[in-house]
Amino acid sequence: MRTTLTLEPDVALKLKRRMAAKKLTLKAAVNQALRAGLAVEDAQARVPFRVVPHSSALSPASIWINWVSWRINWKPKSSHENSGDDPSRREHPG
Repeated sequence: MRTTLTLEPDVALKLKRRMAAKKLTLKAAVNQALRAGLAVEDAQARVPFRVVPHSSALSPASIWINWVSWRINWKPKSSHENSGDDPSRREHPG
């Protein structure tokens, strides 16, 4: 296939160095570089994500219940100057 390809200066320099080092034509150097890049991309796309389950003393439900309980019992800090409340004596849910 014939096409026009515009290369960035840094890519053109790397390509020229490769052509000189390996005694390649422009066509061969571009084809090799594209094949190598596309092969890496394909290999990365094929790696499956795996989850390794493990047992735990905490269940997701118990974590959720504890969080909800904390949010219900939590009281936002108010200005102690206006309320006469001493923040050092305020009870926090534990």
